[in-house]
Amino acid sequence: MELGSDEGGIVFRTGVSNVASGTYPIGVYKIEFTVEDKCGNQAKTGYDFEIRNAKAPTAICKQGLSASLGLMDSDGNGIGDTIMTILKPGYFDNKSSHVCGYPLKLSFSSDVKDTIASFSCADRGPQTIQMWVTDVNGNTSYCQTFVDIQDTQGLCPTMIVANVSGKTVKEDNTEIENVIVEMKGSEQNPTNTDKNGHYAFSPMPTGGSYQVIPGKDGDDINGVSTLDIVMIQRHILGMEKLSSPYKLIAADVNNSGSITASDLTELRKLVLGLTMSLPNNTSWRFVDAAYQFVDKNDPWLTPFAERYQIDALNSSMDINFVGIKIGDVNGNAKGRNINEGSVEKRSKVNVVMDDRK
Repeated sequence: MELGSDEGGIVFRTGVSNVASGTYPIGVYKIEFTVEDKCGNQAKTGYDFEIRNAKAPTAICKQGLSASLGLMDSDGNGIGDTIMTILKPGYFDNKSSHVCGYPLKLSFSSDVKDTIASFSCADRGPQTIQMWVTDVNGNTSYCQTFVDIQDTQGLCPTMIVANVSGKTVKEDNTEIENVIVEMKGSEQNPTNTDKNGHYAFSPMPTGGSYQVIPGKDGDDINGVSTLDIVMIQRHILGMEKLSSPYKLIAADVNNSGSITASDLTELRKLVLGLTMSLPNNTSWRFVDAAYQFVDKNDPWLTPFAERYQIDALNSSMDINFVGIKIGDVNGNAKGRNINEGSVEKRSKVNVVMDDRK
């Protein structure tokens, strides 16, 4: 066996063995084996291998910087025309190093070519920054910090904000409280409607695209009684049709897009206390108050608007919703103060009596 360096031609070890374990400097090596049988016949084989340093460098960030926006000359005519600031990863480096002293490349991601970060008026305030370090062997590490983008020269236009608020009511215009309203697409936390059914989000910058989505669940038995079962049954039999698209949606207990005997079955289980909630529906559903049903006798003909789409917020908006209590077709469900008054409890009881004519 003979083991040597490809780079300098230095022989590190020779011997009669098939083991080449040892401590070697970083580099490329070639090992050759010569084998001989008892008749003196010889054959040679070998292969190359490389010793690499797999130790990652240590990334150390400065803990937060501030940068001011300025006018940049984007078209090269010598006149500032774009409000922005450009940063390089070296600004955030706080003596990152490698234990072997290797030179390091700094970047804003694992891509060593990602060395420019630009910010504009839309980025004012703290912005998270990752600074990556990469050594000559491709080993990487990173640290996280932030930069506070400031408009110290007052170059940015005044931010225009708008309010989004509204109300949730039943078909008879009575208020519904504790409705959870979300503003999808924003960083706003969900908000609950107050006792008057009102909700309001904090002022937001104009221009954004959002979805306003109300929801309420957990009071399935609220407003549901045997009378609702009778009214839905009379509707199915054609004896007395339900008079509005909201009542039709309320009667679709199993959320199938139609009113059938299966809805009566689910509602009976709820009234008798055999189930505590509707398995395929929420206790309330909400429809945009401004939505016009294509066919009021068939609200499922086209998907009805259970959320409000804001394509580009450009002014304050008042967005209202009509709440539909599932299973309640006679309209006596409570939208607020649900716990006031007596609550009728239901249970399953076995009754035994003697046969008699």
